Amino acid sequence: MKIKSTVLILVLTLMFGSFGASSLASDSDEYVKVCLSEYDLDEPMCRCLGKKAKERLSPEGLKFLIAMMKGDKKAKSLGSKLNVAERLDAGMFMVNMPQECAKEMSSN
Repeated sequence: MKIKSTVLILVLTLMFGSFGASSLASDSDEYVKVCLSEYDLDEPMCRCLGKKAKERLSPEGLKFLIAMMKGDKKAKSLGSKLNVAERLDAGMFMVNMPQECAKEMSSN
């Protein structure tokens, strides 16, 4: 499953650091665009994730996450500017948040 392999890459990147993205924006719309193009998720899920990313990650953490998702070489330098908690929050985001969004979407 694509999301599982991506999560593994994100975690390994946090541990060993070498990833990137071409153009970065710190808003949820950029996240949604990347989510739709890079993951096998539907638009409502990507919008929920984008909203949560904007709420729960620092602006720099969101840029880092987007860069990792895109595979941009800038991710490594963006990640080096974050503290450990911000890097972990960004790295674990795609591990934890899809389940949370799925629960919210199923209860609506």
